[in-house]
Amino acid sequence: MILDLIADAQAGGLTLERACKVFALAPRTVQRWRMSRSSAPARAVDARPRPYNALTLSEASAVVALIRSPQHADASCP
Repeated sequence: MILDLIADAQAGGLTLERACKVFALAPRTVQRWRMSRSSAPARAVDARPRPYNALTLSEASAVVALIRSPQHADASCP
């Protein structure tokens, strides 16, 4: 709704900065909102490389098994 009003104001001759002042918004906020409206994301989450220090699947399952063990069943997280 606000983006539509800002677009109408810009079509009427106002600059983005002036239209943003009316709504007490930063022009960068409007730019981000417009980017989020686009259909395709800038970068897919799957495209990120796996961190070098990430747990392997076997390490992660070992941690889960340890946490669920009877020895630690009543322990709370710090």
